[in-house]
Amino acid sequence: MNEFKSIIERLKINEEIDRKFFEVETEILGTLNFQDLFIRLLSSIRVKFDLPLVCLSLVETSEISALAKSIVEPRVLEGNVSFVDEKLMAEIFTDKRNTVLLNENLDLCYPLFPWMSKSLIKSAAVVPLFPDGKLCGSLNQADPTQERFRPGIDSIFLDRLATKVSICLSNVAAHEKLRLMVQKYEEIDQL
Repeated sequence: MNEFKSIIERLKINEEIDRKFFEVETEILGTLNFQDLFIRLLSSIRVKFDLPLVCLSLVETSEISALAKSIVEPRVLEGNVSFVDEKLMAEIFTDKRNTVLLNENLDLCYPLFPWMSKSLIKSAAVVPLFPDGKLCGSLNQADPTQERFRPGIDSIFLDRLATKVSICLSNVAAHEKLRLMVQKYEEIDQL
């Protein structure tokens, strides 16, 4: 009977986690610009999961990185988005598509959280983002406890969120490029 209660309790916990992830996903799916995407995604995760150490990392040489730097206000990028070397991403994601969970040897992921106190980071989840099938960065979460993101826990909810964030990044990039082309065309037309 105890085992049955334990299973029911685990199902309730997973249902609550799933509901929170669904709410985060719903917040971002209709976003049409990088600034709103970054703000909504990160603030939603921080609030719904009581997780203050959340940020995005973008590969410095990626198209999305260049677009974000040219469009998003610096005050929004600062503290929310880090720009990192592609080699660092390759080191972190040796198994290309899987979330990396760490609670030891965290030095490797510190560059993803450049403005956050390293002493607060005791465990981390680094989730790869693949808009259009190419690694462009990661969604990073850290916690002051070692247990939160320990290796071996199921990361299916994070992996599913990564898929949706990747799709959003791709859609937003296309929308932003189109908006910039229209803006450029209108400027030329006014000459």
